[in-house]
Amino acid sequence: MSRAERKVLLDRVVDENSKDGKTLRQAVKDRLDRAGLARPRVEVRWEDLAVEARVLFGQRARPTVLSFYRDALLAPLVAAGLVRDARVRLRILERCSGRLEPGRLTLLLGAPASGKSTLLHALAGALHGGALKVRGRVTYNGRALGEFQARRTAALVEQRDMHVAQLTVRETLDFAARCQGSGSRAAEVREARRREKAAGIEVDWAVDAFMKAQALPGRRESLATDLQLRLLDLECCQDTAVGGGWFRGVSGGQVKRTSAGEVLVGPQRVYFLDEVTTGLDSATAHQVVSVLRDLAHLESATVLAALQQPAPETFALFDDVMLISEGLVLFHGPRADALPFFERLGFACPPRKDPAGFLQEVTSARDQAQFWAGKGEWQHMPVRDIAAAWRRSSSGLAAAAALAAPLRPSRDGDAALAWAPYALRGWRAFKACLQREWVLTERYSFLYKFRTAQVAIMAIITGTMFLRTRIEPDSVLNGSMYMSVCFYSVMIMMFNGLTEMTIAVDRLPVFYKQRDMRLYPAWAYTLPTTFLRVFYSATEAGVWSLIVYWAVGFTPEVSRFLSFYLILFLVHCNALAMFRMFAALTRDMVVANSLGSCFLVVFLMLSGYIFAQTDMPRGWAWATWVDPLAYAVQALIANEFAAKRWSVPYEFADPGSTTTLGEAALDVRGFRRGQRWVGIGCAAQLACILLFNALTVVFNRYMQPFERPVSVLSKEGLAEREAARAGRPSPSAQRAGGLALPFRPLTLAFRDIAYSVELPKGVEVDLLADPDNPTHARAAAPAAGGNGGLGAKRQRLEILRGVTGTFRPGVLTALVGVSGAGKTTLMDVLAGRKTTGRISGDIRVNSFPWERRTFARISGYVEQTDVNAPKATVWEALAFSAALRLPPSVTPRERADFVEQVLHLVELAPLRDLLVGVPGGTGLSLEQRKRLTIAVELVANPAIIFLDEPTTGLDARAAAVVMRAIRNIVDTGRTVVTTIHQPSIDIFEAFDELLLLKRGGRPIYCGPLGASSADMAIPGVPALPEQSHAADGGDAEGGGGGKRARPAANPATWVLDISRPSAEQRLGIDFAEVYAASSMARSVAAAVEAQMYPRPGAAPLAFPGRYAASLGVQLRELAARAARTWWRTPDYNATRFLITLGIALIFGSMYWKRAHVRYVPADVMNIEGALYFCTFFMGVVNSIVVQPVFAGERAVCYRERAAGMYAVLPFSLSLAGVELLYNAVQALLYTLIVFYMVGFNMDGSSTVKFWWFLTFMYGTLMYCTMFGLMVIAISPNLMIAAVISAAFYSMWNLFAGFILPRPRMPGWWEWYSNVNPVAWSVYGLVASQLGDDYTYYVNTYGLDVSTGKYGEDMWVAVFVQRYYGYDYTQLPRVAPIVFGFAAAFWAIATVALRFTNFQKR
Repeated sequence: MSRAERKVLLDRVVDENSKDGKTLRQAVKDRLDRAGLARPRVEVRWEDLAVEARVLFGQRARPTVLSFYRDALLAPLVAAGLVRDARVRLRILERCSGRLEPGRLTLLLGAPASGKSTLLHALAGALHGGALKVRGRVTYNGRALGEFQARRTAALVEQRDMHVAQLTVRETLDFAARCQGSGSRAAEVREARRREKAAGIEVDWAVDAFMKAQALPGRRESLATDLQLRLLDLECCQDTAVGGGWFRGVSGGQVKRTSAGEVLVGPQRVYFLDEVTTGLDSATAHQVVSVLRDLAHLESATVLAALQQPAPETFALFDDVMLISEGLVLFHGPRADALPFFERLGFACPPRKDPAGFLQEVTSARDQAQFWAGKGEWQHMPVRDIAAAWRRSSSGLAAAAALAAPLRPSRDGDAALAWAPYALRGWRAFKACLQREWVLTERYSFLYKFRTAQVAIMAIITGTMFLRTRIEPDSVLNGSMYMSVCFYSVMIMMFNGLTEMTIAVDRLPVFYKQRDMRLYPAWAYTLPTTFLRVFYSATEAGVWSLIVYWAVGFTPEVSRFLSFYLILFLVHCNALAMFRMFAALTRDMVVANSLGSCFLVVFLMLSGYIFAQTDMPRGWAWATWVDPLAYAVQALIANEFAAKRWSVPYEFADPGSTTTLGEAALDVRGFRRGQRWVGIGCAAQLACILLFNALTVVFNRYMQPFERPVSVLSKEGLAEREAARAGRPSPSAQRAGGLALPFRPLTLAFRDIAYSVELPKGVEVDLLADPDNPTHARAAAPAAGGNGGLGAKRQRLEILRGVTGTFRPGVLTALVGVSGAGKTTLMDVLAGRKTTGRISGDIRVNSFPWERRTFARISGYVEQTDVNAPKATVWEALAFSAALRLPPSVTPRERADFVEQVLHLVELAPLRDLLVGVPGGTGLSLEQRKRLTIAVELVANPAIIFLDEPTTGLDARAAAVVMRAIRNIVDTGRTVVTTIHQPSIDIFEAFDELLLLKRGGRPIYCGPLGASSADMAIPGVPALPEQSHAADGGDAEGGGGGKRARPAANPATWVLDISRPSAEQRLGIDFAEVYAASSMARSVAAAVEAQMYPRPGAAPLAFPGRYAASLGVQLRELAARAARTWWRTPDYNATRFLITLGIALIFGSMYWKRAHVRYVPADVMNIEGALYFCTFFMGVVNSIVVQPVFAGERAVCYRERAAGMYAVLPFSLSLAGVELLYNAVQALLYTLIVFYMVGFNMDGSSTVKFWWFLTFMYGTLMYCTMFGLMVIAISPNLMIAAVISAAFYSMWNLFAGFILPRPRMPGWWEWYSNVNPVAWSVYGLVASQLGDDYTYYVNTYGLDVSTGKYGEDMWVAVFVQRYYGYDYTQLPRVAPIVFGFAAAFWAIATVALRFTNFQKR
């Protein structure tokens, strides 16, 4: 069926407007009931399930360079029992038991770190070994997890949304549906039709067609996808890329629903969903849970969903509730029994309290007292006692009795389980992955085109460098030029493969998720990539060969050209396979770059060009036989020098010798003779391609993600956790009051705010099509008479229009609206955070015009995305913000006390010593990270605070903690504005005023809420209905006869639902127009007008400087943080030190005392090759590995600079300063090993030579590191940075002076060697180590017959100056040039950071 045909069918069975699938599911169920068929059912049981982990806490948990080496050395001793394990035992789940019945929807509630996610993973069979120890038994229909394919029977939606960013929403769901198959649907349809024919039952054609279409397996486009797109309200964005990271796509709410749809399209019978409604507004969350309810009730599925803040209407959809805290099950039974159970314990839910919020907060020692309604004085009831009380209750006893009843495996029960590991096998799995990979290749087309163009440019440069008119096959010296081109060609192919590693690592998280979902086997993911990259390799190798081969003047024979092309093609395939293999092995960008670069260095060292294979020490001779690049270089050289034109007699051969010119040239560099090496080289490349791809499959099959989320506790946090279990007083139960530092209350008034962006040419916007994408608002009409063609003005998209209001001191304002209403956009505009688009309107601060420079000093902005320095502790993050944002008049003691107050205000005191970490990795949890982001802004003591979704992703108790902190802030007289998506009743009614926006950025309410929302009256809807529309699916009454809201109804849910476009369509009202004509709008306009004119004698905001802290303080704080960050980033610094040590030892052993051997030109070339290689590649390794680290620092810098913390200059200086220190250590380590092992200390001037060696190595490492910073600063993402870097590395390498010495460069390219930093590094090293050698002679007879200047014995120093152009006396001039490049790259990076921002808002 085509998409249009499927839409017609779907329109017949599911209404497009209501998006209610209940009718369809009921029709399918009725049909099966009439046929006497029942859907397969799965009962999930777990008995004595316990999970614990071994974790570090406190200072011991902080990763540092020193701890990296210490742990690596102690690990085998700990494993052998010789050293005590420093980790402590953390109980995540404690012997819990239970069962999930099919056909019931169960809600899982619990605070963060209570064990919810662990329980879901354990029940789904998704807990891997390693740090976690799992005990107990989990069964499906009586079968243990190991007896069947649990991951195909149960679907798991994790908290973190991971999707291929370049795929559209439809493509993502279609691929998931295709790989998950149709299960037993086909057999179900056949059996139903057979029974219906036998019984003469008539079937609705639409239902029959729907069931048949849904039962078709392995289709590229699926009706199951169409159904879920409609039910989850994703049709509007089905053809929009999902996006993620640097790639912009659909909104966060749509991504979350895409994650749910990815499993709902499958045939699974069990669903575990972890916080699937996070980031959704209440109405959309209700819609998603309604889909799950219908799935459970009408299809007999078993569903367990963990939610954070379900509204009362959403809570009412669930059949059962499971409450978990501190790893203990406190209640598991019917939803209606939950509140009565706690009432029997003496705790009552207040009238206007969300039931889910009550259940989560009543278990907390800090919140339990407010719910006490029993007799006598309240005493804290620990979670262990609550769990025991539940087990003794009727609900607990009934659950125990049901669990005690045996459930033995049966034929019907087994039919509901999946037994095959994959739905798609063999060719079908390969085809599905191949088609997806083809789509992704097209989406990456810009990258591949850019790289191919880069190869073409480099080929032209290389061809003009070694132009055939300048190189004739008439001498050994010219022969070495052809060898240089062969070596350089192989190097180019290898360097171009480096970017493949970036792509591969970037896609690994999605692969791991889909692999664990059993969508496809590892080989089906790996081989399509290999197959499609063949065409890319053929293109790049072809472009290079066509230009270079004929421009340089290789042997003009078609067969040799084809051999040249074939070898390079295989080398390119080999490079891609090798770097994909390293990505699969290391699974981390920094480690992959480090290890991949290290192996590339070793392979090139052993290739035979840099160091002649005949001179290789015996201990390393074996390695050349396992080096794929050695075979490639040998094959290219053999292909050329086996030609007839090189078979002329060599005139400098010994008398009676038959040596040819080609053989003599090969002997100089130690290459082997014979055409057979072409075939051997190709065979070696093929073997390595197969080996690397096989290893990639193995690594992809068995390796787990690099770093799984692991709880790391502080000592205080561990003590508090144990106290909560046992009921002891919490060590950190104390709380701070308000904030003590003085500030100036400020009023923010704004009038007629409008914001629009320019659309690309040819783009049209459907104004109502995309309800959740902020860019789909109102499009301004093009100019009259315009046709949108050439010369026509581009269409502008209005996201905000005519927004007017005031935010006053001591008033907490809620900024509310459905997704796409422009809430965050309005806050960005008012806070001065927008970097694109057109803004109009008037903004006043205390009646004076808004100024960006001063507003950042008195405001704080808590962004929705939590971006904090990952290597800082909680205390350090707050102290850093306070030091840079509080005025100098605040003493250090006052500042520390203020930070302490804020820590207690947001209840982060027990976590003060924990590292922040990164989302999805170790460190703070989501809700802890959210509170930290708020605290970072609070320590600035702002008068105006903007908070964007501060409670999104938090459970009810954490949200209450955050809102309590916000309320305390407001009570100090500050102006606070908050956007909010899913507020509970008590959170919503904690606000004083409401600014409600409709889609398109137009206001429809701006006024007070009042007690119990009594004062809220939206113009056009004078009364709240009795029940929220989202609760029961009924229409919201828009007239004046509506009944008052019942006490349990959530007004926030009704507000969001009534502001949706569908509500306006039902009521026939444009709320924005009604509001604009109302008395409320006029009163708001009058209040704003009063704020437009300053009072007599009032003064505008003024500060002595742009920043609160001086440049010296900024530099001090940033340098201290940079030093801590680098010390706590062992995957970067410890790894590069290990690589430095390894490469230095390899160099030293390979070139052991080779500096003493200086008799023939090949000896000097070997030494020069060692110096060139150690210079160039050590620098390249530094440049590569620093890029992902600095990319993370840049993201933090963007946020902190927007907050007005510091200038770019001290930030850039701090990074340069810390790199000065680490590069000095690295250069010293490398020099101490290489200098003495190679034997440069051979005369009395060794001390001077040592310092010159160290100086140039240090300078090289510095400018390469600064180059890495510069490339990230000018690139939007790591992928583009890798491509740009590869181009520079290739140019630097070509003009370094080794592949082609300076005196032999054509005049038109001589200038570039003067602006090539590597050329100056090589100059300095070679000149300092060889340029003053008047002790050794070099025999140069026969090196070049075209001139006579080499036909003699000459001093090494003279040979170096003549052949390479290096003059020892110029060293004092060369050294400043090398360090000048470091300064230049640093300056460019600083300017780029100052004037570019790739995080467009």
